[in-house]
Amino acid sequence: MEVAAPRRLARWLGVGGHSAKTVVGLFGARELLAGAMLLRWPAVSTNVWKRVVGDAMDLGAFGFVAGATILDVFAARALDEETGRTFPRAERLAAA
Repeated sequence: MEVAAPRRLARWLGVGGHSAKTVVGLFGARELLAGAMLLRWPAVSTNVWKRVVGDAMDLGAFGFVAGATILDVFAARALDEETGRTFPRAERLAAA
């Protein structure tokens, strides 16, 4: 998906622009190259370590998104405490 439709995937992830499309495509190419290197003979641990480094990069991105989600949860809970409601009433939204 990263190689076949990088723009669509970037848009789905919530990022846009030419640089996002390029980065997503490069990540896909990295995955394909790492997989191809694993199929090469003779098998060497360096190729597997390259996959480990790529997976660590992916986990770092996941950690960033998880951190942002936690901050969003804290912000939503603080607003709930302030208003006393999880969701504002429809008439309040219409008035705003």
